Amino acid sequence: EIPNTEEVRNGVPLLLANCTQGLNQFWNVKDLKIYSALNKTMCIDSTDTNHNATLQLFECLDDDFAPQKLEISSTSNYKENPYILNNRRRWVRYCAVVRDGSNLVFLVNCHDNEVPATWTRRFAPQPPSPLSNAPTDSPTTYEEGTQSFELLGSCLTLPTNVPQPFDLLVLQECTGHLSQMWRIEPNGRIHVGVDRNLCWSIAESPSLSVSLLVVDECVEEQTEETFLYEDGDRRIRVGSNPNICLTPFEMPPYRGGDMVLVESPCDSNATHQVATSTRFSDLPMLPSSSPSVSQSPTVSSAPSLPAELQPRILELSIFFDLFPKQVGWFLVAGPCEELIAEVYPGYYDNYNRYSLVVERFALDPGQTYTFELYDIGGDGLCCESGRLSLTLEEPDGSKTFLLRGADNFGPTLNSTFTVSGGAVTSSSPSSFVNCTTW
Repeated sequence: EIPNTEEVRNGVPLLLANCTQGLNQFWNVKDLKIYSALNKTMCIDSTDTNHNATLQLFECLDDDFAPQKLEISSTSNYKENPYILNNRRRWVRYCAVVRDGSNLVFLVNCHDNEVPATWTRRFAPQPPSPLSNAPTDSPTTYEEGTQSFELLGSCLTLPTNVPQPFDLLVLQECTGHLSQMWRIEPNGRIHVGVDRNLCWSIAESPSLSVSLLVVDECVEEQTEETFLYEDGDRRIRVGSNPNICLTPFEMPPYRGGDMVLVESPCDSNATHQVATSTRFSDLPMLPSSSPSVSQSPTVSSAPSLPAELQPRILELSIFFDLFPKQVGWFLVAGPCEELIAEVYPGYYDNYNRYSLVVERFALDPGQTYTFELYDIGGDGLCCESGRLSLTLEEPDGSKTFLLRGADNFGPTLNSTFTVSGGAVTSSSPSSFVNCTTW
């Protein structure tokens, strides 16, 4: 599993733990890569096989990148549980092993004396049809259509204009806006009204010990959760376990204090589990001059910097090969290439061999930057273990992958990019830039 769902980053070690059915324990297998269900841009990766290799999380790189090519195969030597996890590096095959006293997963030469760990692949049970529990003498609202859900006088809302997977759904003042509307399929899947590629889902929060209602990419897989809402019952039940209902829960102040929905046992006496649903077609039409969003603020009235003026975070992750001393890089800004940060060859030393280094920088919105990494040995991060990624994080938490590299990519690797946001400072900007220095 990924030990902390809030720390899905490069270099996080994968651990063995009791099965909880949390999303941090689900994986998608495709083309010899194993993708995290929490973040489908992250893959199971392995550290250097010459130095007590373990399984870790890292951004998915090229299909041919050996440390991320993991096979799930069967062998007649282990008939009682036929699946083993192995990784081929050139002419050597490495098998995943488990050692007493450790919750890490190690990779060793399959011909060594350690017995490969054997694994069982389990899919989440296919949830029953949402209509299977509906009373036959009363109609159900589980027909295809768009509708809202109101609990405790507030409506379930997607609180961002740019929805991303694993955004929390919160209870806010009912406005009839599309951010409070949900497209419901007869099979129980519920889509976001403003983005039909996103669906309701459940995500575990180990730090809060609750299972939260979020949105995630809609996929045709057995791990997809469904939901049931009936006119008579008026509770939102979880399709895979109709005895579990979605229940209001106040987040702690350090997590924003929003009212969200979590999984909780259904209670016929719990009025706070009762939801009122209104179909979009039944809502009163607003005059064309009226805004379609609430005029009451739903966030703190304390002044804050507008999103377009907030700095963006650039993150550089480098997993070194045998020669860290050969690696240098620089980051410059604007047409005059103002130096923002620079590392010369020799800055990283032998202590950084086969280890992950992460550097972060705050970038100005609207500015253009160039990043370049170079290797004086001329072979990039050769061989097999070296890799790097460059990502840009927006104020809403979304990320853009700017640069990825692995193994021998030659003497240099670079990217020029413009950061989103920024304010217009002049109505008639000059096209001439004087880069003269004195």
